[in-house]
Amino acid sequence: MNKITRGTKIAAMAFVMALIVAVVGVCGFYIAKTYAYWSEKTEDIVELEVPLDESYNPSLKHIIFQGIDDAGNFVAENDAASYAVVGYSGLVGEVSIPDTYKGKNVTCILAPTADGVRYALNNNLIITTLIIPSTVVKIGAGACSNMINLTKVTVEGNTGSLEMGSCAFAGCINLTSFENTRALTGDTSSAFNSTGL
Repeated sequence: MNKITRGTKIAAMAFVMALIVAVVGVCGFYIAKTYAYWSEKTEDIVELEVPLDESYNPSLKHIIFQGIDDAGNFVAENDAASYAVVGYSGLVGEVSIPDTYKGKNVTCILAPTADGVRYALNNNLIITTLIIPSTVVKIGAGACSNMINLTKVTVEGNTGSLEMGSCAFAGCINLTSFENTRALTGDTSSAFNSTGL
């Protein structure tokens, strides 16, 4: 009786072990198959390069605008006749000011003196190249001053004039190129004090 019991126990244990091995084997096969399928699918992923056309302006989202009225006074956005550039918060060295913002012309670069308002591009250490569109007709007093890493300014358009406020670019010690075909008016005697021009 004991021999039968012992044999039965051994057979039962062998059956259980075989069952466990079979279950583990089947599970392992499906896990390996699933992983292989997942791995195969991930290999199909490729990086796509999105071409950027010439109109792409990486500096645009960092330019800060403020609405102005016809007299050049700062107003609420709903009352804006046009826009002025009053600041820049980016790390892109080549800044290209757009000719329009929210459907209205960008006409000035101004350095407001009111508390809490940015002082346009004054003292900016990031900008190396500044492109000013033909719609801009005024650069306010000190608006682009002390930009010590600015080396080149391009003023677009060949008709009309560009009014320069006092010391507009004063202190831009590395400014050596100012490409402009428009007439300069205003305080041109101090506009480029202490520059490389």
